[in-house]
Amino acid sequence: MEKLRTELVEAQKARTDFIKWKLLLVSGLGAAGLGFTKSSSLPYADLVLCCIPFVCAYTDLMCRHLSLRVVVIGEYISSMSVENSEFRYLTEYEKFSDKARTMNENGKRISAFGLEGKVYRASSLLLSVAVIIYSVITWKLSAIPILFSGIIGIILTFWIERSYQVRIKGIRKLSNEYRQNQV
Repeated sequence: MEKLRTELVEAQKARTDFIKWKLLLVSGLGAAGLGFTKSSSLPYADLVLCCIPFVCAYTDLMCRHLSLRVVVIGEYISSMSVENSEFRYLTEYEKFSDKARTMNENGKRISAFGLEGKVYRASSLLLSVAVIIYSVITWKLSAIPILFSGIIGIILTFWIERSYQVRIKGIRKLSNEYRQNQV
């Protein structure tokens, strides 16, 4: 059980690191693409901006993968029988946090842990839209790939979120089946 807890903590740390890397990489790419560096202007340097939506998609995908790992571990711990568990507090905490992340009495999502996911989506969408706006404002030959990368970034953001939600539902279903087989 202690190994699961360690893996849980490590996944959360790695997810936080990916969020930091997203910020650093996007900032660096933006500065290079917009010419905020001290080097002389290079033709087509703005093509570097094409990478921003893909960096966002990659980091979001990795963060969502790590979130799934955390949910799987949490669901497993919460499905364990409390009487037989030497880590009763972990089991009780996971059951409590499951309620905090799912539904309240009105049937609405509480999403106590959902703000991080909103940050992934919102930042990726805003950055992809910013790339599209930049391509439209500076319309030239190099703007076409920038425009397409922004559009692909928006599509990838929605695809990643949809894939994540489908997997969460599958994990919850598996967890419920596992609990029923335990009884």
